[in-house]
Amino acid sequence: MLPGELVLFAVSLPAYEIAEMACGISCDQGALRELGKIVFECEESGVLEGYDHAVCRSDEILRNIHDTMFSNAFERYGLTDVIELYENDRPSFELQVEVGRRLVSPDLVDLAEHQKFKADFRRNFGPEFLQEFMRRLEVHGLAVF
Repeated sequence: MLPGELVLFAVSLPAYEIAEMACGISCDQGALRELGKIVFECEESGVLEGYDHAVCRSDEILRNIHDTMFSNAFERYGLTDVIELYENDRPSFELQVEVGRRLVSPDLVDLAEHQKFKADFRRNFGPEFLQEFMRRLEVHGLAVF
C-alpha cells in the first residue's frame, strides 16, 4: 500500500508537464505573443510604461491556461477526485504533492529550499496548513530540518 501523498504526486507529474507545455506553446500565440512583445520592447528601450500591466496580464493568462490544462488532464483519465481536491482544497493538494515529492527524492531538498517552501506555504495557505505539512513530514520520517 503506497502512501496517498506518493500516489497523488505520481499522478500529478504528467498533468503538470501537460500544463507547462500548453503554457509554453501559448506564449507564441495570440494575446500572450502581443504581451511578450510589449515586455520585450519595454526591456529593450528602458521605458517601462505598460511593462507591469503586460507582465501581470501574461501571468494571469498563463495561470488560467495552466489550471485549465491541469484539470483537463485529470478529467481525461477519470481522476475526478483529484480535480475536486485541486479546485476546492488547494492547500491540501499542494501539501500532499510536496510530501509525495519528498518521498520520491528526499535527498534533493536542502535546507534553503525547505525554508523557502515553508515561508511560501505559510504565506499562501496559513500556519495551520504549515503545521499539517510538518506533521506529515514527521509521519514519513522526512522531518530532518
